[in-house]
Amino acid sequence: MNQADVDKQINQMVQFIKQEANEKAREIAIATEEEFNIEKLSMVDGEKIKIAKEYERKETTVDTAKKIEASTGRNAMRLKVLSARAQAMETVVEEARAKLAETSADAGRYRTLMTALIVQGARKLGDASVRVRCRECDAAVAREAVAAAAAEMPGTTVTLDESSSLPAAPACSGGVEVANSTGKIVCDNTLDARLRIAYENGTPAIRAKIFGESSA
Repeated sequence: MNQADVDKQINQMVQFIKQEANEKAREIAIATEEEFNIEKLSMVDGEKIKIAKEYERKETTVDTAKKIEASTGRNAMRLKVLSARAQAMETVVEEARAKLAETSADAGRYRTLMTALIVQGARKLGDASVRVRCRECDAAVAREAVAAAAAEMPGTTVTLDESSSLPAAPACSGGVEVANSTGKIVCDNTLDARLRIAYENGTPAIRAKIFGESSA
């Protein structure tokens, strides 16, 4: 084999090696690009999921904030309504208390009322001897009421305690306190106490009268 043939074979081998190398490089490049595209798609999908979750979180936060705002508004309105109703009820009580102050103006009616309050208190206590307290300004009427009450309850001693009086108006609107013989048990039958009881027992009816049946 001459030198020309040798050179030809060498060139053929070199060309073959180059071709193999180029094909291998092309395969590597294609594989690398495919891996890159797969990774890129994976990253894009991951970011899309993150964005979707973040949007969902913000949407939930906004929705929650709206619900809280609406609830706060409803509660504020409800409190205003309740406050207005409480003021209206308090006005009713104050008007009733003002009318109680007028009760003692009619001595005859007041004496009858005071007698009934003394009898009721004494019967609640169930003691053989009771003491009655009243306002200092009601002492004259109270003496007559005590005598009338004693006449209604034979066997029960009823006395007026003039050493200790109930406070004057507006602290006390009238009526009496009835105590047992030891003074340890007291039946509060003042007009203010009776008003409180009437208010507590009649609150549903009063509310219904002022605000309607649905508010009772």
